[in-house]
Amino acid sequence: MSSSCRYSFKNLFQNSICLLTPGDGFGDFEEGFMVEWGKQLVIGTNYLTDPMGNVMNFEFEDDLISKGIFRVPYVFEDFYELEDLHYICTLFCGDRYFRIRIFDTNWTEIEYPGLGNSYIAEEDLVWSRFLSSFRVKLGPTESMICLDAYFHLFWEKKLIYGEEMQFIDPCYKTFKFKFDVKPNGTTIFRGGIGKMFKYYNLKDEVYLHLNYVSKNVFLYRLFSIEGMEIDYNINGASCSGSANVGSDLADCGADYSLVKCLTDYDVGASSLYLNASFDGSALSRSKKKYILSNGNGNSWECSIRWAARSKSECYLGFGWKRFVSENNLCVGDSIKVDVQKDDDKTIIITKV
Repeated sequence: MSSSCRYSFKNLFQNSICLLTPGDGFGDFEEGFMVEWGKQLVIGTNYLTDPMGNVMNFEFEDDLISKGIFRVPYVFEDFYELEDLHYICTLFCGDRYFRIRIFDTNWTEIEYPGLGNSYIAEEDLVWSRFLSSFRVKLGPTESMICLDAYFHLFWEKKLIYGEEMQFIDPCYKTFKFKFDVKPNGTTIFRGGIGKMFKYYNLKDEVYLHLNYVSKNVFLYRLFSIEGMEIDYNINGASCSGSANVGSDLADCGADYSLVKCLTDYDVGASSLYLNASFDGSALSRSKKKYILSNGNGNSWECSIRWAARSKSECYLGFGWKRFVSENNLCVGDSIKVDVQKDDDKTIIITKV
């Protein structure tokens, strides 16, 4: 893929869809949305704005939102005159703010209360970002990926039929799929699943998070069933999209050391995957917290998350994002990760 074609992986799966039953009083966020954004949701009053600018206040409660559930105020159904089942589609904009669109079960959008009409122009980028995120459970023997009919309904004018669909990961590894649309509107993708599992050395089922971005391009991320994101640097995948960089390299000159090239995901996410061979020798599974040091006397507390699938795979967790920000780390930077034998509580991270 050309290095001039760059995509952001920081805002994937901001969409969620729930089916609202009149009188039920509750809605829920999709699992994929909660995996990506659940920790960013704010307890208390949140503000949902429709295409006409009407704002509805929703109260997020700690015991409910932790399960992906939110309470729907009774005035919501009255205001929009929702007497039957409707799809409530949300787009998370950060902090306490959401955009919403409402559809009946035939995917016809309602008329929103207010002056004028609520027609959404095709070029309106804010509102066109809806209905673009999908979560699919995949196994190594699957032969196809299926997307609900609303994908074709809303995006058919953008698709180029007869050409393959590109699926692109955070390291810009690309897999191509042939696709067609069934009479019921379901879109079927075939051809790249086996290659994808082989490339990442995946043996078990995973969740595929897809985000449609333009024409025949999806961005994707892969998660284990336990919710742990995979390492995309495996098999020499490129960190920058333009160079062939090896996966994490051991440095024999230090007590325990590795060199890692930072990807879009590494810099933008709240966790950093560390090579299993390094983890097994340098870090203790009994420790849940470490100190990150930049080698200049500054330090940051950091948590460690160990993968359930392996005794030697882990991620730097809470504290990593702040370390990135305060040390001005960027995509493509190579960092050296050191743990000294005489100080097994500190992880030293420096640019190389």
